[in-house]
Amino acid sequence: MCVKFPANCKHPPYSHPYREVATVISGRIGFAAGDTFDASKGDIGGAGSLGVVPANQSHFVWPENEEAGVQVQFVGPAAVNYVNPADDTRKK
Repeated sequence: MCVKFPANCKHPPYSHPYREVATVISGRIGFAAGDTFDASKGDIGGAGSLGVVPANQSHFVWPENEEAGVQVQFVGPAAVNYVNPADDTRKK
């Protein structure tokens, strides 16, 4: 699955019930693990950067000042579980 993140958006902490492997295809995107969004705890990677997230690990992402494209690989039905249910844009 490919995901595009608009410039300067902040994707709040969430998890998945499966292991995820993400490869940055374009742009630059920050990534960190944790239940609270804190960009100072993360790393920023450009095209070709790879991230692996264990199942049920809370994490969050943010692109810098440009759109970023990420290819995500996982096995199983897709699911996103927000740490704070109020952050779930599917319910707004």
